[in-house]
Amino acid sequence: MISPELKAAVDRLAEEHRYEYEAAAHEIFLHPEPGMQEYHAVRYLTGLLKERGFRVACPFGGLDTAFLAEYGEGGPRIAFLAEYDALPGYGPQKDQWGHACGHNWIAANAFGACDVLRRMHDEGLIRGTICYVGCPAEETVGGKVNLTEAGCFDDMDAAIQIHIARGHGANLGNTALAMNSIEFIYAGVSSHAAAAPERGVNALDAAYLTFNGINALRQHVTPDVRMHGVIDQGGLAPNVVPALASARWYIRAADRNYLDELEKKVIRCAEGACLMTGAKLEWRYFENRYDNYVRCPELTAAFAETLNLAGETKVLTEAQPASGSTDIGNVSRVCPTGYCELGVGNEDGYDVHEEEFLQYCDGPAAYAGLDKAVRSQAYLAAAICTDQGLQESLRAFKMELKRGNVK
Repeated sequence: MISPELKAAVDRLAEEHRYEYEAAAHEIFLHPEPGMQEYHAVRYLTGLLKERGFRVACPFGGLDTAFLAEYGEGGPRIAFLAEYDALPGYGPQKDQWGHACGHNWIAANAFGACDVLRRMHDEGLIRGTICYVGCPAEETVGGKVNLTEAGCFDDMDAAIQIHIARGHGANLGNTALAMNSIEFIYAGVSSHAAAAPERGVNALDAAYLTFNGINALRQHVTPDVRMHGVIDQGGLAPNVVPALASARWYIRAADRNYLDELEKKVIRCAEGACLMTGAKLEWRYFENRYDNYVRCPELTAAFAETLNLAGETKVLTEAQPASGSTDIGNVSRVCPTGYCELGVGNEDGYDVHEEEFLQYCDGPAAYAGLDKAVRSQAYLAAAICTDQGLQESLRAFKMELKRGNVK
């Protein structure tokens, strides 16, 4: 799939410049920022890419902290998906931001792969366009959803990302549930709960009854469905009938089309609750709608080969049951997408998002995995650029995505 000459070039360039990629991971780790506020990361990364001759568009796709950096011309066009937002709740007072999900590492491995490929392009070893896509706010609103809706991936022939993970091995069997984020807002009428309860309309009762309705619905959905919600407003004092209540729900399913039908039933539960109580209902999406992740078999197989070439002997390719959701699912529905989780070798059981995992997102363990991620992604992109059969397979898969034949 990839010639010995190309593999040797990737290995040579990745080794020569590995400290630059480690420095990028370290810099972003030291400056954690909330989603949609990743201004330092964007300035730093776009600066590195401009210095290396990339054409940079920033802002991009309607988002201030999104950007596109391109090198080369023509096809294939290969997108590397970078993330750089951090998580809250760390430190002694639990008031600090930190990269316990390793997005600093993701931004750096995408940078490293693009830089290696840029140098290979200059040496005349590959053709095509290398695209570094800065994707903000994966942990919150899901910036890739906005970018997908803006058409930013429509002309890409493939998209690639490697995410840090605990333990050993590489997992290409990831799947993800489609998810709709719905907020129900109930308007009632306040009154004295003891002296004049008959004059009130209890908005909180409508929220409770919605929960009861959705709980009854659970026995009539497919096993992949997840429905979980919270009441975030429910009144101010026990002796006043609540005039306002609101609840937020995540509704998930393995298939986008099924989820859209399920959503209608969930909304009817809220409408029925309002019919019973007399409250009035409004609802909205309070976050982006995430699509299920669509695996591309040809890209998965090629990715597994390149991970093996990079020295990863434990590569899982069989699809795993989904439990969570991610904005990379939206990308996967418009262009062939290869997504991998790569372990950094910790054996203490700590996982991403946990404070104890911070130590594995920057430092020796992180950098060893970073080198493997850079090389395996560069191998994969080089294969896409030079393997006509793989290019044809990806084009055919993308056409099936456009026709709606792949779910």
